[in-house]
Amino acid sequence: MNREWRDTAACRDLGSELFFDNARTDEAKAVCSTCPVLAACRTDQLAWEAESASRRYYTVGVFGGLSGPERNRIHYPRKEVA
Repeated sequence: MNREWRDTAACRDLGSELFFDNARTDEAKAVCSTCPVLAACRTDQLAWEAESASRRYYTVGVFGGLSGPERNRIHYPRKEVA
């Protein structure tokens, strides 16, 4: 997978702590909302997590503007009850 998109990511010069601190999720998402490569980041992270079921159980951090629980809802959508 080509990851050259990371060179232009809004977070490229920020420490990773921001994106793994649950108390700062909104702040991390605000950075993502300004990112020119948000879609590539989100796609890359979701694909990486999908490669291993065990990784999806421990989904943490903000990637592509989504928190771990939000990405888990994508991996494990709830079925609608009729």
